[in-house]
Amino acid sequence: MATATHRRAGTEGRTSLTPALAFGLVGGLAAVALAIRVLQPARVGWVQTFLIVFGSLLISALPFVAVGAVAAAAVGVFAPVGALERLATLPRPLQLPAAGLAGIAFPICECGSVPVARRLMLRGLTPSAAITFMLAAPIVNPVVVASTFVAYRGRGPLPVMVLGRFGLGLVVAMAVGWVLGGRPTHELLR
Repeated sequence: MATATHRRAGTEGRTSLTPALAFGLVGGLAAVALAIRVLQPARVGWVQTFLIVFGSLLISALPFVAVGAVAAAAVGVFAPVGALERLATLPRPLQLPAAGLAGIAFPICECGSVPVARRLMLRGLTPSAAITFMLAAPIVNPVVVASTFVAYRGRGPLPVMVLGRFGLGLVVAMAVGWVLGGRPTHELLR
């Protein structure tokens, strides 16, 4: 006999959004907005500075978070389940450099590398390769390499800085992927 409550796999311990909770959240946000409007804390110097810095960080980070979400959704939609299992059959010393260098194809930052790595792991990539991708993609993507080139132009040995950041970041990502990748899948990238 079927029970009245059906649970999806992996949702144990999660709280669902009930109407009362939603009403409470909306009411709380309305109260905060009203308090801000009445008290006008933006006239205080440190609050004004905080709001400017917070707003600028939020505005500058949103495009990168959006790109990461779109990339993760694209992997989820276009990569069939098990598509990356062929890579999982390769020896780990070949998987990790390939996963790290895949960051060149996915120009995402730290904000977007976590959902993309999780989605890649759900599609069959091994945890060690997913962790390597998650850590290497923000370092080896072309935007970061170009910004490193621009930042260090005229300040010393340019190729050493650009290649050093790229190479050292890739080596560290592979080492962390090797060490943490041996853990069970359910402990990683939840």
